[in-house]
Amino acid sequence: MTIDAIGTQTEIVDEIIKGKGDYCLAVKGNQGSLYEDISLYFNDVKLLDKLAKQGQHYQTLEKAHRQIEVRDYWVSYDVKWLSERPPKWTKLRGIGMAKNTLDKDGELTEEVRYFIISFLSLAFYH
Repeated sequence: MTIDAIGTQTEIVDEIIKGKGDYCLAVKGNQGSLYEDISLYFNDVKLLDKLAKQGQHYQTLEKAHRQIEVRDYWVSYDVKWLSERPPKWTKLRGIGMAKNTLDKDGELTEEVRYFIISFLSLAFYH
């Protein structure tokens, strides 16, 4: 199950897990230290290269309507260092970052989003 940041609440996570589901939940600034930890972690270019070499990166490219959109996804299963980890976030196994870069007539815009995940696969990116 994927939910936007408004649904990133421990009670919702508990219900998803009780229903034998998995989650990919958006994390935004209202999540406090969780957001800060994840954004600082993925701000390391060397880490992003390392994750790519480990097969924990996926990229798509779309061209349409005089624009090019590149979507990059990274995931890390190194979550022991997070200040907000289980038991608060039941079955938390990984964190992710999605970066969308849009080139429209030479003007670049970029959007970055962060996630917490409960599964051990990049299959959701495909």
